Amino acid sequence: MKKKVFAMFLAAALLFLVSCSGSTNNSSASAPDPASAGGSPEFVLKIGHDQGESHPYENFAQAFKSYVEEKSNGRIQVDIFNSAVLGSETEMTESLRLGTLDFLVSTTSNSSSLIPEIGILGMPFLYRSTEHALAVCNDPDILAYWQDIVDNSNTNITLLNIAPSGWRNIYATKAIETLDDIKGMNLRCQPAEIETNMWKTLGANPVTMSFGEIYTSFETNLIAAAENCATSYYTNAHYEVAPYFVKTQHTIMIHPIMASTSTMDKLDDDLKQIVYDAAKAGAEALFEAQTQKDEQYLQQAINEQGVTYIDNFDMSPAYDICSSLHTEYARQLGQTEMLNTILSMA
Repeated sequence: MKKKVFAMFLAAALLFLVSCSGSTNNSSASAPDPASAGGSPEFVLKIGHDQGESHPYENFAQAFKSYVEEKSNGRIQVDIFNSAVLGSETEMTESLRLGTLDFLVSTTSNSSSLIPEIGILGMPFLYRSTEHALAVCNDPDILAYWQDIVDNSNTNITLLNIAPSGWRNIYATKAIETLDDIKGMNLRCQPAEIETNMWKTLGANPVTMSFGEIYTSFETNLIAAAENCATSYYTNAHYEVAPYFVKTQHTIMIHPIMASTSTMDKLDDDLKQIVYDAAKAGAEALFEAQTQKDEQYLQQAINEQGVTYIDNFDMSPAYDICSSLHTEYARQLGQTEMLNTILSMA
């Protein structure tokens, strides 16, 4: 009996010592790293885009994912959904609003379906050079201005960054040598009103449709021309149905990088900053990849697919023709001052 009582006393004493030792260590220890501890992330978030794995959008998404996961020490996991598996850009923008998608890289044209003012940034015939677009997108005051516009748009969307990438050009079923050649031509363009109006002003018949419908629309003669970057042209095999690629460089693509406000509200301040910084890192990756891949795929289209490249097209008259449309569109949206700021940075 005495031995049994002694054993119970000894066990209790050991338990007391262990508990004291544990409480002393915990007072100075930091919270364990979920990743190193093998635990589950606190947040599993989705980023979407409408292009394939070889497109610069994927370079953006991978850079964004890597930055967030590394800097958050595994607290956030980012899953990438490419190739429009979550819908078109317009549909994914709506998903941001509903809070069913966390992050999206898009175009100003498609984003303007919910936030019309942002269409100003992507107007055709606005930027005079790549350097002009970089200066606008890298200006912190301009970014802050657009973030405020989006914050007050009542869309449940947060603007993380704006990123330039590459130039859009025309490609067609036949040679286009001058602006007169596009008159009466059915040309697929992005759906923003400012873009369809500009192509109408230049004499084309603008046709809008989702990106995935372009190939079959060429096959069925619904369209005779479209416009996009060389990378999208090549990686979607549009050279098979439109073997003429024309260096018009009428629009440099500006990409809003967006988050659902519902998602951002779940994150603490440190994680929010990581997301903003990741958007910046992703923007740099997007621009670098677009520049490199546009040149690479254009050369492959010419050398391997027999595409006719028309590189002496004079698009300069379109800048003057469309200038009044810029002014009117900016006036309608209350963005005259912003338009003047952008033009002054050329």
